[in-house]
Amino acid sequence: MRAPGITVVLPTWNRPLGLRRALEGLAGQRDPGPEWDVTVVASASDPAARPVVEAVGRRLPVPVTVADEPEPGASRARNRGLATSRQVVAFLDDDCVPEAGWLAAVTRPVLRGEWAAAAGRVVADPTVARPRWLGDALVAYLAEYDRGAEERPLAPDDFLLTANAAFDADLLTAAGGFDPLLGPTAGRPTVNDDVDVCRKVRAAGGHILYVPSARVVHELPASRLSPTYLLRRMHAQGRSDWILDRRTNARARDRGLGSAGRQLVKEEASILRQGPWHRPVALHAAGAVARAAGFAREALRARGRQAD
Repeated sequence: MRAPGITVVLPTWNRPLGLRRALEGLAGQRDPGPEWDVTVVASASDPAARPVVEAVGRRLPVPVTVADEPEPGASRARNRGLATSRQVVAFLDDDCVPEAGWLAAVTRPVLRGEWAAAAGRVVADPTVARPRWLGDALVAYLAEYDRGAEERPLAPDDFLLTANAAFDADLLTAAGGFDPLLGPTAGRPTVNDDVDVCRKVRAAGGHILYVPSARVVHELPASRLSPTYLLRRMHAQGRSDWILDRRTNARARDRGLGSAGRQLVKEEASILRQGPWHRPVALHAAGAVARAAGFAREALRARGRQAD
């Protein structure tokens, strides 16, 4: 039986400075009410995690432990933390800094038993200047998440970001936790772990509340502010799209390539109507092609595996 209260699960890999900032943010949290603790999960047994926790952990008003996850991948790390969490598990990433009221806000709906999960707002670091070519349509690929200023249920086809979310731990475990084939792994920006876990929560009868007052600030490193990164990220999005629905796609004669091609044509027509001579529009159009290419790559790999 799980202990009452909250566990903050903080996966980390190769980001000691980010981990330090995240822990410092947790040290400044307002009391959420029930007892809480922190589990830092060292993905791929990251050796940099323990020295940071030893240096910063004593500033926190609650216990902080380190759990080693020998396999790489954010999803595996989250599952490791989930396995030993209290009744409510709150997830935070090692490149995010929570505001002082974050933990109380994101866990409140779940603690009351009214919601299976809560989604908080993720703000890309506002102190970093964004290049002019970065249009509004591409900001979401930098891990920004904003569904408005009002608290409301998430729509059935919407999703949260596990960089800032809380769950009923028993329901999430019973639903199957996180898919290890999805989510970032060793620097590869695979995604859709968030979409998958929302589907599982809803299939288990749970509902998700968007809580804009639960805010974290996401790092915006220079390495992400380049067209090269965005195209790579969108290619990974396409791969993740195929993997997310891999069972359905694998049964299709064309492995889903036909529907993906039709979607690309429709998307490109919509994008290019905005004027391909505008750099953000041109980059968005190129990104749509990169996403389709990623989807096709996974489809062709699946066909090759079946042929073997």
